[in-house]
Amino acid sequence: MKVALTGEIQVGKSTIVRKLAAAYPGQFGGFLTVSRQRDDGYLDVFIIPADRPDAPCSEKNRIGIRLLQGRFSATPQAFETAGCEILDAAAGKKLVIMDELGMMENQAVTFQAKVLEILNGEQQAIIVVKPRSTAFLDQVRAVPGLVIKEVTRQNRDQIGDQLFNLFVK
Repeated sequence: MKVALTGEIQVGKSTIVRKLAAAYPGQFGGFLTVSRQRDDGYLDVFIIPADRPDAPCSEKNRIGIRLLQGRFSATPQAFETAGCEILDAAAGKKLVIMDELGMMENQAVTFQAKVLEILNGEQQAIIVVKPRSTAFLDQVRAVPGLVIKEVTRQNRDQIGDQLFNLFVK
């Protein structure tokens, strides 16, 4: 089964994914994105292995900077190196987590191809997809068999329980 969570920011999509990862009884791979506050008020955004949420954050895996008012500066090369290494390491794992797919990887074509290869393959996947339209995100949403669930504050606990029952129990 492959499930994509989508919805507006701060509704609980990543919280659902991280709780599932913590409870998942088997081996899994994939990535999480984490943000770190900078002294200038911006946020550095890093890609880390989903099975190592305490992995170090450095220039090597910094995929971008969140600026003011929803703007960002992306680092496609970090997706193409660190991001692809993380996805390659997920090969053979039963479950792949991808949190989140959004706008920063627009120019990272090798990374995009690896994401689509995984989603079109045999592995189970739980992904978070930003509710925006880009050529890549539209391709992700069009993957055959992908179940898309819109998460809201009202339904997040119910969706979390449903996914827990599907993937953990």
